[in-house]
Amino acid sequence: MTRVWRQVAVALLTVSMLAAAGCGSSAQKGEPASPRPAAPQTAPSSPATEETGGPPTDWKDKYTADELRAYGTALSRWQRYQQLTEPIDETGKYTPEAEEVYREYVVTWQTSVIQLRNAEKAGVHVEVPPEPLWTIAESVELKADGSGTVVIRQCTDYSKVRVTKNGAVVEDGVKPQHVVTPILIRMVTIGGKWKYVETTVEDKKTCAG
Repeated sequence: MTRVWRQVAVALLTVSMLAAAGCGSSAQKGEPASPRPAAPQTAPSSPATEETGGPPTDWKDKYTADELRAYGTALSRWQRYQQLTEPIDETGKYTPEAEEVYREYVVTWQTSVIQLRNAEKAGVHVEVPPEPLWTIAESVELKADGSGTVVIRQCTDYSKVRVTKNGAVVEDGVKPQHVVTPILIRMVTIGGKWKYVETTVEDKKTCAG
C-alpha cells in the first residue's frame, strides 16, 4: 500500500489513497455500482489512549543535531504537502495547480497526476482524511553534502475517514484493520529539497504497540 494506504495510503492515505478507495468497488470490475445510503454524520468517538500510545520520551537521543534538523525539515515538508493535498483529494479534480503541488513535493509526481485523473473519472472524493496524532523519526541517513533519506513514523487515526464515489460512501479498502495505526513516510532530498517517496501502513498493531 501507499499514501491513504498512499496514501492505501494518500496515499492517503497519499492521491494514491484515492485510487485505492475505488479499487475494491464493483464499478472497477465493470459492474454497475450500487448507491449506498450516506453514513450517519455522527462522529466516531476518539480513539482510546491504549491505542494511540505516545512517542518514546528518549527517541531523540540516538540522533545527532544535524540528523534532528534534517528530520524537522523533512517533517515540515511532509506536513505542508498534506495540507496542500487535502483539498485536492476532497475535490478529486485535476488542475494545473494540483500538478504543480505534486511536482514540488513528490518524487514520482507523474504517477500522482495519473491517479488524480483516474479519481476524477471515477468520481472519488476524500471528504475526511486521516488524522495524524504524533510523529517521531524512524530513521535518518545523511550524506556529507546534507542530502539523504528520512523515514517518519506517524501515529495516524483513520477512524473518521470518509471517502465517497459518485456520492456513495465507500466502505471497502478505505480504513486499515487497526484504525489507529503507525505509518512510515519516506522522504528523500532531490535538488536540495525534501520530497515524498512513499507511505507504508503498519497495519499489524496500534500505535501503542
